[in-house]
Amino acid sequence: LYERIPEWEKLTGAKVNILSKKNHFDLDKEIKSDIASNSITWCVGSNHTSFAPQYPGIYTDLAKLLPKEEIDAFVPANIAAGTLDGKLVMLPRAQFDVSALYYQKSLYQDEAKKKAYKDKYGEELAPPDTFDEMAQQAEFFASPPDFYGTQYAGKEEAINGRFYEMVVADGGEYLDKDGKPAFNSEAGVKALDWFVNLYKAKAVPAGTTNYLWDDLGQGFASGTVAINLDWPGWAGFFNDPKSSKVAGNVGVKVQPKGSSGKRSGWSGAHGFSVTENCANK
Repeated sequence: LYERIPEWEKLTGAKVNILSKKNHFDLDKEIKSDIASNSITWCVGSNHTSFAPQYPGIYTDLAKLLPKEEIDAFVPANIAAGTLDGKLVMLPRAQFDVSALYYQKSLYQDEAKKKAYKDKYGEELAPPDTFDEMAQQAEFFASPPDFYGTQYAGKEEAINGRFYEMVVADGGEYLDKDGKPAFNSEAGVKALDWFVNLYKAKAVPAGTTNYLWDDLGQGFASGTVAINLDWPGWAGFFNDPKSSKVAGNVGVKVQPKGSSGKRSGWSGAHGFSVTENCANK
């Protein structure tokens, strides 16, 4: 996107002045600080459907600024997710944001590993189709402190979202129909145990409880992680030799199913919003 700014400037005659360039967690803190100090002095901000409800009132209704046919070209569910109290507060810059399962292909082609896995578990070694298989393979591949089976973002919105989709995949609910917590259940315990047991087995890096999304991306690209549940936006980074040691060795498939047979997906979309304070909308 940054590389396309000059193209946009040439087409419009406008000039882009980047005031802040952060990951979305730090950007979220900055936006909330601006709201608290009543200092919204910028026009366009990066947004996400998971974060948008936290910023009531600061963004303008884009439906009043854009032709209907432009809005209709987007996935309707993403437009609905970016609409709050009847206002389209953000326009998606990606049509979907559901995690995929990345893995190092060479591990599954290694004859010695294939034999060792078959001898230990009585199963063929293949990219996992369930979260139970993923955990089992993560423990199998792990060789700490130099190599780990998997990793997860262990704090803030990130761990809540992962836990949420795993509870659903295991047949439970995160919130009930009244919006109250419903995860203190058999499915909730199973989902929580998935994270805890991997940590206890040292199949994940010790620092994973403090990881966020950028840490996962850098971790898998370093070549020290076998399996990585991560966002589709990382695909190009993982396959670029300039940024990744696993370039050319990246397999990808849909994320695993839970014990209920459900393949859930904690979904949303990144996008851009325009502030009400912007003088030139």
